[in-house]
Amino acid sequence: MTLEEIEEIERKYLNKYYYFFKYVEDEMLNGFKSMYDIEKNWRKHWDSSKSDFSTGAERIIYGLLNGKAFGNPNSTPVSADLMFELDDAFIHIDVKTYGEKNRGDFTSSHSLEANQTSYYCEILEKATRSKMSPTRVHKASLPAFYTKKDTTRKICLTYFISILTENKGRDLMAIVLTCVPNLRLKKHYSSRPIKAGKKVLPQTFTSRNGNNYKIGTGRFDFAAVGTFELLNNQPSRVKVIYYDSNKCSVYGALNLIGSIYSSQ
Repeated sequence: MTLEEIEEIERKYLNKYYYFFKYVEDEMLNGFKSMYDIEKNWRKHWDSSKSDFSTGAERIIYGLLNGKAFGNPNSTPVSADLMFELDDAFIHIDVKTYGEKNRGDFTSSHSLEANQTSYYCEILEKATRSKMSPTRVHKASLPAFYTKKDTTRKICLTYFISILTENKGRDLMAIVLTCVPNLRLKKHYSSRPIKAGKKVLPQTFTSRNGNNYKIGTGRFDFAAVGTFELLNNQPSRVKVIYYDSNKCSVYGALNLIGSIYSSQ
């Protein structure tokens, strides 16, 4: 499979999920609000230190996707929150929720765990794109391609559905769908898709050439790789499913999301 073919299949499913969520937008938004109809029954039992919105929102998203039957769910324990097998791919989907107080974690990049992507690379200093000291890598646990017992090989794809709210989840601000590049695209994108997270883990990683690296948490920097660069006209890797311009325009950091929404 060529790099262009990989981007084409990534784009195909990005568009499928985008149009699906636009189609079920009313059901999705009503589902997010449904917990408040029965709030008096659960509020006293809820740990107030946790987000009200996060758990319920994930259930709504996954319920809509499962109802549509986007392939067969797979039971592997090493995966994103949701994983489907289709005729031509294994797809990982993870739902991420953010409140307005941590909107900085939403505006141009999203948190990335090892079990959510096949893309691993050295993490460089954001400003200078130079090596960190000590050298740090984002380690991924997923393969570029899955190989089944019958030797069938299918590409591994990763998508994030990121939701920004305010007023403790009661008011929706934006929903963004992003596509993380497959590992084979590292030949083109190099280290650009991943930037440093907030932690350096105690574990070390030894590469095939014998070099030792610190393992750092990473973030998918969709602002740095916002298009399918190998395809004609470079279509966007980012889709904005929902955008409340009145709420979002208050925060200048959300201008990138707003511009993507306006250009769709």
